[in-house]
Amino acid sequence: MGRWVKRTFAVAASVGLLVLAGCADPHHGGNDPSTFVISGTVTGASNVAMSLVGAASASTTTDGSGKYSFGSLANGAYVVVPSKPGFAFAPVSVAVTVNGGDVTGRDFDATAAGSTYTIAGVVSGDVADGVLVTLSGTTTGTTITTGGGQYSFSGLVNGSYTITPSKAHYTFSPEHLPVTVNGGGVTGQDFTATASTTICSVDDWCWSSPLPQGNRLNALWGSSATDVWAVGDFGTILHWNGSVSLSVPSGTTNPLHAVWGSGPSDVWAVGAYGTILRWNGSAWSSVSSGTTRRLRGVWGSGATNVWAVGSYGTILHWDGSGWSTVSSGTTEALYAVWGASQADAWAVGTYGTILHWNGSDWSSVSSGTTDDLYAVWGTGASDIWAVGQLGRILRWDGGSWSSVSSGTTDWLNGIWGSAADDVWAVSDFGTILHWNGSAWSNTSTGTASVLSGVWGTGASDVWAVGSYGAILRWNGSAWSRTSSLPTGDLHSVWGSGASDVWAVGADGVLHWDGSAWTVSSTVTWLLGVWGAAANDVWAVGTNGRISHWNGSTWSSTWGGTTEDLRSVWGTGASDVWAVGSNGTLLRWNGSLWSSVSSSTTDTLYGVWFSGPRDGWAVGGTWTSRTILHWDGNGWSSSSSTGTTALYDVWGSSANDVWAVGEMHTILHWNGSSWSSVSSGAGLLNAVWGSGASDVWAVGSGTIMHWNGATWSSVASGTANLLYGVWGSGPADVWAVGEGGSILQHLP
Repeated sequence: MGRWVKRTFAVAASVGLLVLAGCADPHHGGNDPSTFVISGTVTGASNVAMSLVGAASASTTTDGSGKYSFGSLANGAYVVVPSKPGFAFAPVSVAVTVNGGDVTGRDFDATAAGSTYTIAGVVSGDVADGVLVTLSGTTTGTTITTGGGQYSFSGLVNGSYTITPSKAHYTFSPEHLPVTVNGGGVTGQDFTATASTTICSVDDWCWSSPLPQGNRLNALWGSSATDVWAVGDFGTILHWNGSVSLSVPSGTTNPLHAVWGSGPSDVWAVGAYGTILRWNGSAWSSVSSGTTRRLRGVWGSGATNVWAVGSYGTILHWDGSGWSTVSSGTTEALYAVWGASQADAWAVGTYGTILHWNGSDWSSVSSGTTDDLYAVWGTGASDIWAVGQLGRILRWDGGSWSSVSSGTTDWLNGIWGSAADDVWAVSDFGTILHWNGSAWSNTSTGTASVLSGVWGTGASDVWAVGSYGAILRWNGSAWSRTSSLPTGDLHSVWGSGASDVWAVGADGVLHWDGSAWTVSSTVTWLLGVWGAAANDVWAVGTNGRISHWNGSTWSSTWGGTTEDLRSVWGTGASDVWAVGSNGTLLRWNGSLWSSVSSSTTDTLYGVWFSGPRDGWAVGGTWTSRTILHWDGNGWSSSSSTGTTALYDVWGSSANDVWAVGEMHTILHWNGSSWSSVSSGAGLLNAVWGSGASDVWAVGSGTIMHWNGATWSSVASGTANLLYGVWGSGPADVWAVGEGGSILQHLP
C-alpha cells in the first residue's frame, strides 16, 4: 500500500544464441576489436556451401575438415545456412546473435538423401523483412525474411513440419502453419504481420494506462502525417505511422529531450549524458557526441548541417561525418535551437540567453529579459518566436527582440506553427496558447498535464506531448487526448480475481473488468484498498475517508477520525483493519468502525494479517521505524535493526512475512525474528506475492522479484514512482503509481 506523499526521485527481443564477451580467441575478427567471428563444423559431407544472412551477408565453403567461419562481423542477428545437392542437414539452419564476442560451435550434421525439397512462403502486412521464421518437426532450423518478406527452408526430406514466424512488437496470422512434405516442395506458406500497440518492458511489464505508455514525453517531430516521432524519459521513443503509436527500441534508458530529422530516414534524438541517437530508416543507433553534458535541443538545415545544444553553453555541430564542439561564448544552459537557413540559426536558454549563428560564429543577442527561455521557432528569418518562464513570449522582427503579452504566467515549454497567423505554444498545467496573427489566446485542452512539446503537419493536424505520456491532438476545432483515464497518482491496487481489480488514488477509483479500466467513483485522495469479496471492498484515504463497495455502488462510512488512513486489510467481512497517521488503528467488526490503541504516534503505512490472531502494521518517520504485531488480544512493538520508515508489509504465512521501505530496506520475518535482506533496490513502497517463492516489491520506478532464494531487479519500463502491487496469481500481477501509471505483468 503506497504512500500518497509524492517523492522526487522499449521492447527489443533477442533470438538465437546470446554470446557475451569472454576470453580472447585466436580466430577473433581480425585486428578490429569491434568485429567478431561465427564458426563451426559440418560433419558427414565436404565442400558444403555455407551462407550467412541477417545483419550482414556472406558465403564460404567448408574446408577439408568440415570447418567454416565468417569473420569481421559486427554485433547483430544472423542465420547460418548449409547447402549441398543430395544432402540434408540437421539443423537446416542456425540463428546466431553476436553480442561482444566470437561465436563458435555452430555445427551441422549432413546425411545423404535421395531427394530433398523446399518449403517457402512470404510474410506481409505491417512488417515483411527481418522476421525470424522457425522450422520444427522432422528437421529443425531458422531463417530471416528478406527481399520483401520471402523465406525458404531447403534440403528437407519427407516428413511433418511446423513453420512459426516471430518478431518483437508484432503478431502473426496464422500463428503457425503445419506443413507435410511428401515427394515435392511446398510453397505458399504465407503469414500476415500485425503491429502490436501494447508497450512492454523487456521483462514483460506492460502499460495498461496511460496509453500507449506513461513515461514523460519531451518533444516531437515528423516528416509527414504518417511519420511522427516522440521522445521522452527512460529512453522512450514512439512512432506514429498514421494509425497507431508504436514503441521503437532506443537502446538507452537516458531521458531524451529533443528530436528532429532531415527526412524519414535521417532523424536525430538527443538527451542526458551527451546521448545522441540516429534513425537510419530501420533502427536507432548511438552516435558519439564527445560530451557527457545534457543535450536539450536539436535542429538542422539539412542532413550535413545539424546543431545540438545543451548545458553549460554546449553547442555541437554535425557536418555529415561527425559531431564537433563549437564555441558558444556562454556557460548558460541552452534549451533549444532553430534556424531559418544554414547561415541563420538561433539558440535560447537560461537568464534570457539568446545566441545567433551567422554562418561563421555564434554571438549573443539582447533579449530584454532574464527569464529562462525554453523553446524557439519561426516562420522565417524575420518572424521568430521564443517562449519560456512565467509566460514569457518574445518575437524577432528581423531587427530586434520584443516582448509580446501571453496572458499567462505558466511556464511555456514549446512552440510551433503552420503559418505566421497560426502558432501554438504549450505549457505547464495543460495550458495551450494560440496566436491568430494579432493576439495570443488560451484554448481548452481538458488536461492539467505539463506539456513539453508541440508540432504539426498543418493547421488542422497539431500534436502536443507532455508528462505521464500525455498525447493531445488538434483536428482544427478541438484538442483531444489519446488516453481518457485520470492521471492522478494511484496508490493501491487489489482485486477479487483477474477480471475484478480495483485501483484507488488521487482522482478516485478505477475498475478493471478483464478487458478495460473505467472510472467507478470520483471520491478523491484514496490511499488503500482491500476486500473480503467481490461485493465487499473497502477503500481508505486522507482525512479519515472510508468508502465501501457493496457490489453495485460505493458509499461513504464514518470511521470516527479525520486522520489520514494509509492502508486497509482484513481477515474477513467482519474483521477489517485500517491504519494511518499518528498511530491510528481502526477495526471494523461487521457493523461499525472503532479505534484501537497502537501505543505509537508514528504514521502507520501498511497492514497485513495471516489470520485473526496474527497481524502486522508497519510505519515510522525519516529517523524511526515502527513494527507492530497483533496476537489476537492487542498490539505490541516488534524490534528490528534500522531507523528508516517501512511502507508496506505482506506475507505468505505467519512464518514468512516481508516488509519494505526507505533506503532499499527489505526485512523478512521467519516466525521468530526480523532480519534484513540484501536487495540493491532504492525506495520501495509496496510488497505482495502469490506465494513464498513469488514475491514482488515496487518503488521509485523499481520492480524487484523474490524467487525463493534471492531478490533481483526486473525492468519496469518506467522511472515513475510505483506505489502499489497486487496480483490474481503468478501470471497476472498489477503495479500502480505516479501519474495514473498502471502496469500489468503477463509472463
